[in-house]
Amino acid sequence: LNVGGVVYKTTLPTLRKGPTRLLRFVSEDNIDEDGSYFIDRDGSLFGCILHFLRTSSLSRPVQKDPCLRMAVLREAEFFGMPDLAS
Repeated sequence: LNVGGVVYKTTLPTLRKGPTRLLRFVSEDNIDEDGSYFIDRDGSLFGCILHFLRTSSLSRPVQKDPCLRMAVLREAEFFGMPDLAS
């Protein structure tokens, strides 16, 4: 995945843990020049989303930083992840 210029490697089963809205980005319509799927969002914040998909919890830095937590929650809302957004 190329999310806002940050490249992430993950598996389809990990992405399937997320909502359908997230999976819509993994389609032929969103393939970048290098063959990766492109998502036009904040790449640094997507790492927090991916961490949540892998572990079902927020990373410790997100838990401790209210500003970062709010930014991640906005991304969670965008991707339709109520478990993370609540």
